[in-house]
Amino acid sequence: MRGLGFISAREGLLTVLKEAHGAFAFVTNVATAKGSRTLAVDAKSGHVFLPGAYFEVKAVPSAGAAPLPTVVPGSFLVLVVGK
Repeated sequence: MRGLGFISAREGLLTVLKEAHGAFAFVTNVATAKGSRTLAVDAKSGHVFLPGAYFEVKAVPSAGAAPLPTVVPGSFLVLVVGK
């Protein structure tokens, strides 16, 4: 979609920017699913598509290490963001 920019973050946030006169300005943040970083834009409809899944923590790899999230089987989803 011309004039808009999108940034998706692992934390579950899609940032929308608007381009005007060679600069980008913040428009809004949209909550998405945690882990949804990849996105695709349909230029015709303006919709943004973000693949995602649900995660769970099953085990801690070793003492002092951060828990490793794993994808819940069968939880794949595609989020669609649009006006």
